[in-house]
Amino acid sequence: MRKPKEKKISTIVFDFDGTLADTFEITAAAIASILERRGYPSPGAETFQKFRETPGMEAYQFLGVPDGMFDSVAPEVNAIMAEKAADLQPFSGIPEMLHGLKEAKYRLGILTSNNASTPKTFIKNHRLPKPSFIYADSSVFGKDQAMLAMLAEHHLKADETLYVGDETRDILAAQKIGLPVAGAAWGYHTHLVLEYAQPDYLFDQPLELMRYFTE
Repeated sequence: MRKPKEKKISTIVFDFDGTLADTFEITAAAIASILERRGYPSPGAETFQKFRETPGMEAYQFLGVPDGMFDSVAPEVNAIMAEKAADLQPFSGIPEMLHGLKEAKYRLGILTSNNASTPKTFIKNHRLPKPSFIYADSSVFGKDQAMLAMLAEHHLKADETLYVGDETRDILAAQKIGLPVAGAAWGYHTHLVLEYAQPDYLFDQPLELMRYFTE
């Protein structure tokens, strides 16, 4: 699903977890450890596929997170992610995509619910193009407000900015504020689940996105 190319787009903002960095195993292990300490069972081996196939907040139940608990678990996960930042790997094609977009003169940014130090370490370790900004906001399920604050702080026009995310909540948040959005089907949610949310663009691989906006 792709609209005619938006000639206005000058800034591309990426989600971090599951879009630039393959964080699922570390996130799942962190959540399992936290839940175990709190007396809850760890998720089973089928967790990942069920998570990928379930839209919205319900997906996190397959990680074993009870209703209403994610907000208290998220800060602990972020702290563990910061400790493990040196171990994070980019998805295949991410370095080439970022370099290609940078060479094509797009302004690049990152919006993350992690500590800002996590993507900074990731970028440095993998020698990726330095983004124009990293906007860190821990309000995981109030992402539309984080997007609005990011646009205001960095003086971005919504119709000239593309947001790229791998979960349906990314797409729905962007749609809520009128921000063009692309689904990254190489991340947490599958192509089918993302397509159901009707993003403006939907790509299965990072290099597809790069070619679409640079050719």
